[in-house]
Amino acid sequence: MHRLLAAAAIGCIALSVGSAAGSRPRQSYGLEPDVIAEINYVRAHPQAYADRLRDDDPTPATIAAIRYLESRAPAPPLSPSERLAFTAARHAVDEGQHDAFQHTGSDGSSAAQRMRRAGVFAGMLAEEMAAGQDTAEDVVRQLIVDEDMPGAGHRRDLLDPFLRLAGVGCAPHPDYGTICVIDLASAPPPPG
Repeated sequence: MHRLLAAAAIGCIALSVGSAAGSRPRQSYGLEPDVIAEINYVRAHPQAYADRLRDDDPTPATIAAIRYLESRAPAPPLSPSERLAFTAARHAVDEGQHDAFQHTGSDGSSAAQRMRRAGVFAGMLAEEMAAGQDTAEDVVRQLIVDEDMPGAGHRRDLLDPFLRLAGVGCAPHPDYGTICVIDLASAPPPPG
């Protein structure tokens, strides 16, 4: 069963564009691993992260996030994936170059199509986007709280125990300063 859970929020980091057409963007700030580490902290310690959120303004979204986290069992950590990091970085650069903030690429591609083109074949795929944040902690907090996002899809995706692989890529954005894309996938099917 293929499922693409997609949504958009606000948060991120920064990458510079590679000089050759089609080359991988070069990481400039090194925060991408910190985003995965922060997500893995939330996955491993949902109740402790709920306690952290108690220091935030008690908006309805923050209260909902706290309740959701309190009800969650820990989830296995996400493993970094070079292929997902590549697709996330390419989409972040594309969004920044086209002053966009959407899951559809400038070539009309969906997140699932971009991941499959990079050789990611999994039963579950998801993409999260954030723009305007300066730290990995703020990127993840924005996606967990999911303010003004019906259904809180980012929160559900980031804590989904079936999603096991992640790649993060960030790039400059003319409106938000930076844009960060997090691509997620379930474990690949066994060979054979």
